[in-house]
Formats: sequence, structure tokens, C-alpha cells
Amino acid sequence: MANHPRQSYHRAEVLLLLAIIMAMAVTSADAADSPSSAIAPSAVRLDHADAGDQDDLCFWHDADEPARSLVITSDKKANLIAVYDMQGRLLQLANVPKPGNIDIRQDVDCDGTLRDLIVVNQRTDGWKLALFEVNRKDRKLVRLDNGELKTGPNYGVCWYHNAKQKSLYAVVTSEEGTLEQYQVTVNAKRQPSIGKVRSWELGKCEGAVADDGVGKLYISVEKQGVWELGAEPDQPTPGKLVIRLGEDGLKPDLEGITLLKQTEQTGYLLLSSQGQNQFFVYDRAGNHPFLGTFKIQGAEDTDGIDVLAKPLGDQFPQGAFGCHTAATKRCSVILTPWESIAKELKLPAK
Repeated sequence: MANHPRQSYHRAEVLLLLAIIMAMAVTSADAADSPSSAIAPSAVRLDHADAGDQDDLCFWHDADEPARSLVITSDKKANLIAVYDMQGRLLQLANVPKPGNIDIRQDVDCDGTLRDLIVVNQRTDGWKLALFEVNRKDRKLVRLDNGELKTGPNYGVCWYHNAKQKSLYAVVTSEEGTLEQYQVTVNAKRQPSIGKVRSWELGKCEGAVADDGVGKLYISVEKQGVWELGAEPDQPTPGKLVIRLGEDGLKPDLEGITLLKQTEQTGYLLLSSQGQNQFFVYDRAGNHPFLGTFKIQGAEDTDGIDVLAKPLGDQFPQGAFGCHTAATKRCSVILTPWESIAKELKLPAK
């Protein structure tokens, strides 16, 4: 029996309607899996003529004059460490071959002298750590090592500082998934040395952060989630997976991770989900309940992030959140007042 034209027309309509319904269902499912994000405006963009890809950063805080605080970035493409003031003015460039992650600890007791120390992992010309001190008077970086702080294969690095025991450690991540922890000492002549105290295995990971106040390490494994373990070298490894991909809308790849401290016990863990162009916020304490997500205007394919909830001048009276962005040809760093993010997420800014 031949198909009647009207029957074929109705059948086509039905098939089109079914296709639309299925597409709407898939879209709805994706929306349910991806949490809606508050969008916060950026305030300052850090960039300069020789920049290539500034994919990580840290803050130096001047407690006496907060407006003198600094942002220090690591540029893996330009082989540079850049120092900016809080208005985005470039103050200094220092050479490091293919620097990876960058981290800072202030007031570290080094053989009786308090120093503000910056660590950077070097990914070429031999796996190494580069160590700098911030000169508090002129705000310039001073290189302390002579290229002798050798590690195994490295991808990222973070500090862990036990101020009570006057001990400082560098935790090194890798693409192969092997992590290493080194004790770092700086003598009275400002000469550093390192010694490996433990190593363990995880998946490919770059981002890591230490919670000095409670003695914990958090490792961001790109295809798994966030692992938590004790930061002291005698603690068991690899710890436990406390934030999992697939939960609360979190998708790969995980990149930057940072910690916002409010008091000795309270604050937030923040993650960069590079594939989603979003930042995920979790409680610092307990089982790290999920608190929400946000985006930053102009931030795409973000790698490194950092945050500091202390006064940093007129534009950042309650602190700043900084993130890498690949949205521009010279991948820059964007700074946003922390209180604007906290307001969007309905979180206490202090």
C-alpha cells in the first residue's frame, strides 16, 4: 500500500517532535549535572610585553602597608617570573627555565631570621626547585639557590610550613603521578638545601596546596578529584579521596587548587575546573561540603589560581582572588576582589 502524502507529512512531524524532546532531555540532564555559576567582574589584569603564559601565581602581603602587597606570576612559556603591584604595574622580571607552579610562605624562621620565601618548580634543564626571597624593603625578588636543588620529574609544587617546629617542606607533583616531599632549610648565609623525606603514587597531578594550620595536604589529580593526607612526612600515604569528579557537577580537567583561610579553622578550598571554565568552592573543614561555583569575566581554560583574604589596598580591601586565563594571546592573570565573589555565593567574606 502506497504512503499517502499527508501520512508521510504527519510522520515527519512526529519524528521531528521526538528529536526535539530528546534534545531537550539531554540539555536538561547536562544542566542538572553542571551547577549554575555566579559571575564576578575582574578588577585588574596582569600582563606585560614579554608575557607568554602566566599560568600560576601567589600573593605577597605587606601587613604594615597592605597597598604595597604584590602578585608574583610564573610564566612557563616566556621562562619568566613576574612581579606586579596591586594596580597591575610590572616591577620586576626574573629568569627561570620553564617554571611550573609558584608558592610563598612568609615569616619562615631561617636560622634565626624571618624570611619570605618563594618556591618554583623548574621543568627543563634538569628537574629542580628555584628558591627566592622577597626583600621587604624594595619588594624585589632575590635568588637564593644556585641551581642545585634537584628533584625527580616535576609538574607542580607547593609549600608546607610547620611554624611551631620551624620546618619547611616542598611538595612536588608530576605528570607521571609520583609525588615527592622535600625538607628545605636555609642557613644564616641564605644558602638553601633540600632532602627528600617521602614519595608516593597518584594519578597525573599538578596542583597542590597545604593547610599549614591543620597539617593537611590537598592534591588535585586531574582525572580523579582531590586527595587529602597528613602533611608531616611520617603520615600515611596516599590519604583519601575527599572531592570526586562527577559529584556536584565537577568535571575534568582539574587544575589549580588553593586555600582561603579565615580563622585558624575556617575557610574554603577552591578548585579550577579547566574544562568547565568554573571555580568550585568547598568548606575547608570536616568532609568539605560543596558550597557553590563561580566564574570570572574573561577567564577561560584556567590553570593556576590563588586567593588571599587579607587587605591588599583600596581595590581589594578584603583580599583578592587571582586566576590564569587563556582567553588572550598572552595568557594573563586576572584579579578579582574576594568580597565580590563571596557576595555572589552568599558566603561570609571574613
